[in-house]
Amino acid sequence: MGKTVEFYFDVGSPSSYLAWTQLPQICADAGASLVYKPMLLGGVFQATGNASPVTVPAKGRYTNMDYLRYAKRYGVPLVMNPHFPIITLHLMRVATGVQMRAPDKLQDFLASFATPIRRRSPRHSASCARWRRFPSRSWPPSAGPRSA
Repeated sequence: MGKTVEFYFDVGSPSSYLAWTQLPQICADAGASLVYKPMLLGGVFQATGNASPVTVPAKGRYTNMDYLRYAKRYGVPLVMNPHFPIITLHLMRVATGVQMRAPDKLQDFLASFATPIRRRSPRHSASCARWRRFPSRSWPPSAGPRSA
């Protein structure tokens, strides 16, 4: 059985973005497959009684400096979203739909989050999907049959 890396990500997370820029090459070098697992980081914070580091001023400042250091080390652009933190529920639903219906477009979809814009509405999520030219017949993705 080959090696597999499961990458749990949220498009609103700068940490997810930085990992996304590095993991494909790391996995290729190690001969591992990379499996993308969309998740809601805010939901994890709520379920564990934790909070985003930005809610603690000193921790938030340090974390932002750390992100910039890693971006420089990795040689990737990082523009902090002035609207951070954002609600990513609808966007992560789109990511899941893209992964289910057009997996070959997932990287293009994820790449669109390197540029920060306000992303708060279901309308924006739908426009992201249309912007990436997903076939209208596959949008929105159906949940498929439900088991009883």
